[in-house]
Parts: sequence; structure tokens; C-alpha cells
Amino acid sequence: MARTRLILLAALAGLLSGCGSVTLGYVPPAVDDGANATKTFKACLTDADRQLDDGNANPMAVADAIQSRCAVQFAAFQKHLGQGLMPYDAHVRRDAVGASENYMITAYVLRLRRAKAGD
Repeated sequence: MARTRLILLAALAGLLSGCGSVTLGYVPPAVDDGANATKTFKACLTDADRQLDDGNANPMAVADAIQSRCAVQFAAFQKHLGQGLMPYDAHVRRDAVGASENYMITAYVLRLRRAKAGD
């Protein structure tokens, strides 16, 4: 179970690491497919981080605020995680990612802080 969770987190971190810049005032489009769901979720995370994180706040508190702001995009992202898998495998993957949502967003906030510090 722990190994599966670690693999899923690593895969998700790989997906999120390719995030590009988002213009200020960006409003994500409606989500309609798996590729768009991933892109829209990453854009929401980045935009929310830009608006909410001052670099000094507790990263977990920032992640909580981002989590509530991007809940719709996360639900669409999570829905498409199991595409192409057997029903049980898809269910397990979605549950594992859902259980680690706050951890994943906190890690993303910290990664963005490191990237900002490098600028």
C-alpha cells in the first residue's frame, strides 16, 4: 500500500512538474477530457499559489486554501486518472490520489517556492 502510494505520488509530481506559467487573472476553462483535466488542474494550482502564497505562510495552510479553491478541477482530474484501466485498478488509483490530495498540493506549493527562490 505504501509503495503504491509512493509510486502514485511520484507519477503525479512528474505530471505537475511540467507546469508552465499562467497569466494573472486566469480563469480555467471547463474540463472536458483527461488531458484538459490535468492541464486545468495544474493551471488552477499555479494561479491559486500565485494569489495566495506570500512565501512566509505555513505551506500546509496555503495548500488547504488552494485545495478548496481548486476542488472542481481536482475532481475532474481524479475522475480521468483511471481511464484505460480495469475498473478495480481505476478505483484504487483514484482513491490513492484522493487520500493524498493535501500532501500532493503541499509538495507542489513547496516546489513553486523553490522555483521562485531560484529566480
